Amino acid sequence: MSAERSYVTGGIPARLQSIANDAQLADTDIATLVGTTAQAIWRWKQGANPRTEQRDRLLDLYWIASQLAAVYEPQDVHLWLYSRNNRLDGEKPADRIREGRAEEVVAIVNQLRTGAYT
Repeated sequence: MSAERSYVTGGIPARLQSIANDAQLADTDIATLVGTTAQAIWRWKQGANPRTEQRDRLLDLYWIASQLAAVYEPQDVHLWLYSRNNRLDGEKPADRIREGRAEEVVAIVNQLRTGAYT
């Protein structure tokens, strides 16, 4: 088994499950955030390869959800993602992720984790 195939079958499905657990996100929610369909999410769970842009958004979402899960309960991670945020000029973190602007959300999450967020 190649390293890439091992990554996809072990990595992507595990990350999808982690996102679902950490942020209480359904496949349709994840699909919307990464710019695909719930059917594509199902295929990824079976070992299909996401396109590069979708993979990158998925990995950003995975990192954000896992970091927030260290601070909040899963239902609160979900609410945080879909609530308006003052640090994003009143926009929702989920919208920034969906638009491919996760780095702005990552910066806020880093502030939360270090205690610099007020």
